[in-house]
Amino acid sequence: MREKEMIMFLPDGRYEYLRINVYTEDGKTKLDYKNAYKRILTVKEQQRYLLHNELPKPITIA
Repeated sequence: MREKEMIMFLPDGRYEYLRINVYTEDGKTKLDYKNAYKRILTVKEQQRYLLHNELPKPITIA
């Protein structure tokens, strides 16, 4: 099992930081969202990630 870090864009405009365990089961890669470490990024953290282009781009639904 290994760990993966992700940043997800939430519908309300905030960003969520996730640290997820990744494992292989029956030849497929699976993510353990149930036991993931989750937290909302602060504005300062969002600015730092934006500065380095590490945040996902927001998707606009028309």
